[in-house]
Amino acid sequence: MELEVIGTIERQGGIPIDSNPDNTVSVPISLFMELYGTSRSVDIAVMAPDPESVKRLQDQTVSAFRKLRGLDASKENDFEIVSNESMRAMFDNLATGVTIASAFMCFLSLIVGGIGVMNIMLVAVTERTREIGLRKALGARRMRILMQFVIEAVLLAAFGGAIGVALGYCASAIGRFLTFPAEVPLWAVALGIGVSCGVGLIAGIYPAWRASRLDPAVALRDE
Repeated sequence: MELEVIGTIERQGGIPIDSNPDNTVSVPISLFMELYGTSRSVDIAVMAPDPESVKRLQDQTVSAFRKLRGLDASKENDFEIVSNESMRAMFDNLATGVTIASAFMCFLSLIVGGIGVMNIMLVAVTERTREIGLRKALGARRMRILMQFVIEAVLLAAFGGAIGVALGYCASAIGRFLTFPAEVPLWAVALGIGVSCGVGLIAGIYPAWRASRLDPAVALRDE
């Protein structure tokens, strides 16, 4: 069948989540049904002249479709209405789900990282038992020993956070190279380093407390 082109529209360009309108051909719906039958699903776009007319035009569209399909007041719609508001709500729900999942994964990562820092500090305390005993024998107080190991744990965690920030900058640079916009804001850097230090502080308290409670006489005899 030969069709006559009666007009073209200005080039608009496509978006990633939809088809490219520049590759779209519009034909009368009666001709479409004649060519492809009436058993296919059909999407019909209805545009309002202004935002205030959207709700009124949507109600008119629903009424027209119900009348066209012979639906009385007791029957539900056998078609679906998708509006900008429903699409926005769908994306909002999706974004909320992704945010919750990401937060849960971050929480698990922080727990695993905290356990790793605690294990490292416990090994450090064990390996430096004689050093701790010598310092306490020379007059070092428990608080000084405790603060030493807590600070070491915080610095260890902060170093790990700095590595994560560096990897984030590398990922954003790769994204810009691939024409995918990405950046690492300063508040995210500060938050990442701050959370890392907080994890190190919490994870280092028990090893530091254990080091501060060592008996100097017992610690000096340790081999």
